[in-house]
Amino acid sequence: MDWRPIETAPKDGSDVLLYIPGFSRRIWLGYYFVTETFEHGRLRHRSEGWSIGTFGIGDKIAPTMWHPLPDLPATEQA
Repeated sequence: MDWRPIETAPKDGSDVLLYIPGFSRRIWLGYYFVTETFEHGRLRHRSEGWSIGTFGIGDKIAPTMWHPLPDLPATEQA
């Protein structure tokens, strides 16, 4: 497999495989998220980072490598 540095990972919400050394399973399905909260038309809060499963992992537990998901299997035609 051709793992790539995390700095080159897509930040458009695409699912990718993430390698997180020293963190439980080490390889996770995740994506990069950006959340913005506005109040009266002004940006109040912006949060961004890597998310795995249903929670963000923050910056203390950070992925170092990523890999694109493999292609889906071809479907059989009857």
